[in-house]
Amino acid sequence: MSTSPAADPIAETFDVTVDYLVLPDAPRRPLHAPTNALADQLAAFATLPPDDQAALLKVLDALVTKTKLRALTTDAS
Repeated sequence: MSTSPAADPIAETFDVTVDYLVLPDAPRRPLHAPTNALADQLAAFATLPPDDQAALLKVLDALVTKTKLRALTTDAS
């Protein structure tokens, strides 16, 4: 008899696949499938190489900054 907890409830709790919990090099993937397009893209983001992730984050930061500046200039008019 094993005294360690079963992997399935732990995977469920943290919403990761069992292979992520038991295999040292397994990528982190959600246990439950995303339910919308943005969630799908965010899940895929984790699989990108670090330099691609950094580039995408810079684009997102630029878009957020542009939106904030547009809001400031519109409100000031």
